[in-house]
Amino acid sequence: MSDRAADRRCVWTCRTALLLQASLLFSAGSASAIDFVPDARDTINVTGFGNVDTESNYVPYVVYFENGLASEEALKAQAVAARTYAYYQMQNKGFINNGTDDQVYFKSGRGLPKQKHYDAAAATEGEIITFNDTLVCAFYVAGAIPTDSSKVPGTIAQATASSSDPTTTEKWVTYTWENGDLGNQNIGTPLGFRGTPTNPFYVNRGAKSQNGANYMGTEGYTYMDILKYYYGADIQIEQVRQGETAIFSRRSLSDFEGNVGYFGNDPFENAASNSDLGSGTSVSLTSVSKEGSSGQLLDIDFDEAADGEGDGFIFRHAAGATLATDLAGDEAANVVLDALGDIGFWMKTTTPGLSVALHIDEEGGDSESSTVLDLIADGQWHKYSWSLEDDSDWFKRADPIFEGGGGGGRPGTGNQNQVTPGGTGAVEDRFSIDSIIITGSSDALVYLDDVFYDPQAIPPIPGDFDDDGVVTLDDLDLLLAGQGNSLYDVDGDGDADLDDITLWVEGLYGGLMGDTLFDGDVDLADLSTLAFYFGQAGAWENGDFNGDGIVNLLDLSILATNFNKTAVPEPAMGMVSLLGLALLRRR
Repeated sequence: MSDRAADRRCVWTCRTALLLQASLLFSAGSASAIDFVPDARDTINVTGFGNVDTESNYVPYVVYFENGLASEEALKAQAVAARTYAYYQMQNKGFINNGTDDQVYFKSGRGLPKQKHYDAAAATEGEIITFNDTLVCAFYVAGAIPTDSSKVPGTIAQATASSSDPTTTEKWVTYTWENGDLGNQNIGTPLGFRGTPTNPFYVNRGAKSQNGANYMGTEGYTYMDILKYYYGADIQIEQVRQGETAIFSRRSLSDFEGNVGYFGNDPFENAASNSDLGSGTSVSLTSVSKEGSSGQLLDIDFDEAADGEGDGFIFRHAAGATLATDLAGDEAANVVLDALGDIGFWMKTTTPGLSVALHIDEEGGDSESSTVLDLIADGQWHKYSWSLEDDSDWFKRADPIFEGGGGGGRPGTGNQNQVTPGGTGAVEDRFSIDSIIITGSSDALVYLDDVFYDPQAIPPIPGDFDDDGVVTLDDLDLLLAGQGNSLYDVDGDGDADLDDITLWVEGLYGGLMGDTLFDGDVDLADLSTLAFYFGQAGAWENGDFNGDGIVNLLDLSILATNFNKTAVPEPAMGMVSLLGLALLRRR
């Protein structure tokens, strides 16, 4: 059988044998709900194969053999469902079978997973489905094949009797989103033991159609929307617990390749959370991207007439699945993650005077605001990130959010904003993204790409502004160009100025202010260079030591201070130690 034929067979895998498994697993009282989010499992015990690596082997293999030809988002949904089902079986019986009585992990003669199947597993690494703090047993079947002409009119992907159902498994599929089945009203699929509205069994939240999921993926829906469509709009997608040490890799929460990911919500959906936005404000995909083929354009229309206090606009770019029950930004609409490493995104703009912050919601009910950073208006991509483990990066979320000024400052008391206040000023619990907040006082075009979560992020090297792992003169160029921007704050006082340049040059790089050549001393060669470019636009090597873009008397004064001095060969460790906390602040 060809790989394509094998893949197609995988899309149509008949799972009627799960009836036997369901009768054993879900007989009343035979299995109890798992009332916690499990710890990450390094391996899954597969009958006949032993312990295989969960993320790099088991999940991509099941994705391939169960639904290999599906669209990209459907593959991600399959990865989450397969992982959830495996975790449930491991919790209940300590192993999982290879075959349709559990999940197909491997079948001889059908090839091996392709890169897209590994990518689907990596893109959802560690993610499972829970409801009401209970681990769900994520049933799925092949289901009927919906088409534009055969689905129920007005629905997203609900098949009809005219839809092709080659495996006769459509009868097990649940359309909980279409039916509005929430909470105790969702009694699950007849494929497993079902509760009742008065005696619910939260483990069974329904059954996903693999063919329906594929259709939804081709229609632009995300994997989170697919999962909520079949298992319930009120399910929670969350990553299993990593413990105190991160084991999962950096991942893009939204890369905007083909769809808008978590950030596809109408900017006016949460109108009370915005301030002074005009009707021209919009969010759309664009070919302008940092990586890949697409990013997102935030076109902000500032309504000056509505800005009676003169403090500018607030644009809340809320995160969340579009098919969630809660408003975008709420926990149930997003993925819950461990508070490890960094969270952030890449942006670029040419609009001056903009600031950005990140809001998160903690599982315990608290909400936190990040420090406010100035957007660099140079038309280049820049990373804006915060450490989830550094309390200085977070403040108790106030109502209103913040004054709008950047400089690495804390939220303040400016524009009125109705986001619920709360929090402790530190990320102390598992969390989900609430929103990205942008403020300004003019129309703005902002490009967004690669909203990321990096649980293994380590503290950056002080002064390494381009994140290449070393402190070089390229970083000095960025510091000089970024004067006044809090992203280039070296000494921790909230801005970037001559003090930061001096600390970088003499405290971190081991040089001297005024040394145009960085040859270890300030001498006639440096004075001659400065004299040659005096009164002209220039860079460090021309004698512009304070980053104001011109070589003038201010620079001559800096050079004169160190004339005939020799640099210390190594950075002054005492200075670095003294300023250690400030230097390790996240950018």
